[in-house]
Amino acid sequence: MRNLRFILFSLFYVCLLGGGTMAQGEQKSTVTLTTITNNVIEEEMPRLPWTVGTDLLWLIDKNSLPATTIFIKRNVQPKNKIPGAVRMRVGLNFSSLEREIRPDGQPYESMDFDVYTRLGYEWQIARGRHRVLYGADLHLEYNYRYSKAYYSENNQRNEDARVWSWNVGPVGFIGYQYFLSPHISFSTEASYSIIYRRDKRKNDMTYQDVTNYLNEATIFNAWDSRFTPFYMLNLYYHF
Repeated sequence: MRNLRFILFSLFYVCLLGGGTMAQGEQKSTVTLTTITNNVIEEEMPRLPWTVGTDLLWLIDKNSLPATTIFIKRNVQPKNKIPGAVRMRVGLNFSSLEREIRPDGQPYESMDFDVYTRLGYEWQIARGRHRVLYGADLHLEYNYRYSKAYYSENNQRNEDARVWSWNVGPVGFIGYQYFLSPHISFSTEASYSIIYRRDKRKNDMTYQDVTNYLNEATIFNAWDSRFTPFYMLNLYYHF
């Protein structure tokens, strides 16, 4: 998992270098503007075409989405309408444990794989270095979890548990963004989601190399409605 995050941040760094090279060739696009509101001069940040970013909450173990993510936005300017952006977020999480000991003293193994994407659109209201964001995403996610528990000292009796999960649904959001410079900004968002979830679960018991199917195909369907006041802290690079 550490290698995967290193690859992600390497890709993010390459985007920084590529964006910086493009910006040098288009000096006019990075010039800040000023507006005067109530006799106060405010520095306006230019709306550069592309944005790449990543969520930083995994650094403090507070992430609600998979830890390894990358975020891409394309700013658009509809005629006579509020400026906005088409956005896409993709994430991946993989964790695997070798033989561990549970609190009850029984050894077990586990593996978790999660991949998701969010596609959506946001509207932007800007004032100086500040920007308010709001819009909606479509959430798509697939998760696979596997665990194996051993119930005898010579491992002749064990139980395998597998869960396949599919999640889909709309996510409304509102956020705040602050620009340190025309190229660097941070943002946070709150969200309200309505997610349909479908789980398929299967448990297999093996005793002396003979497998008994305890639960061949149990299907669970559920709706999950949730408000999350702080579900991401994004670092962005604009170019």
